[in-house]
Amino acid sequence: MNEEKIEEKVEKLLNCKETTRIFGYSERGILNSLMFEISKDKKLMIEFLKLLPEEIAVKIGTPACFKILLDHSLSGFGSPDLIVIAHYIKPEDKKVIFLEAKVQTLGHQNWNLQALYDNYVGVSVDNYKQRKMGSNLFFQLKLKRSLVENLDTIRENNLIEVGVVSKKIGNNAIVLRTVDMIDYAAEYFYVGIVPHCNFSQSEEDKEKYNFLLWKDIEKFCEKNKLQNVLDMFDYNKGQIY
Repeated sequence: MNEEKIEEKVEKLLNCKETTRIFGYSERGILNSLMFEISKDKKLMIEFLKLLPEEIAVKIGTPACFKILLDHSLSGFGSPDLIVIAHYIKPEDKKVIFLEAKVQTLGHQNWNLQALYDNYVGVSVDNYKQRKMGSNLFFQLKLKRSLVENLDTIRENNLIEVGVVSKKIGNNAIVLRTVDMIDYAAEYFYVGIVPHCNFSQSEEDKEKYNFLLWKDIEKFCEKNKLQNVLDMFDYNKGQIY
């Protein structure tokens, strides 16, 4: 059997035409694949950001270029799944978007944004429970907002109080480099990527929450024929939304 026929047989057996295929797990697998795919094309990046709530998309407009940070540590302030830094002709127009992603895993098909929010609001005065909220979407977004709003204090004292929890930025050189990259922006936006976003906000809570749906990201990938990313959605089927 010649070499060409052997390769055809292997391809058929493995259902794999490429020499190597990469599969990423869950939300970060999809986001990493998406960013590596669309970061090659500024127009696609801009189109992706138009999926964000309209008031944010309008403010972002048409950047000159982007920096993308994937799963970068911010020490005590968490590791956002994605940070998009939009640069413009005028440096002072820089904008930063923090995105935290949540999925409806195979073992938790009853994922509920309202329950996450009620838990977040309900434990705000409970010291012990507040310390256990590290994976709560609303608390994660609050941490990023607290970091941005207190950057000068954090640089001077290395920590702030977020509710009853002390948070430090630390001295890791890469973390500090990330902080430098996001500093001095004209505007900051905080977005949750979620399976669905039906929830009722407390009247006492004056924060503005922004969401992006996984199904809209998948439709964006279908529209733009981003097959590698669609393969990640297919691989993680039942795990995302």
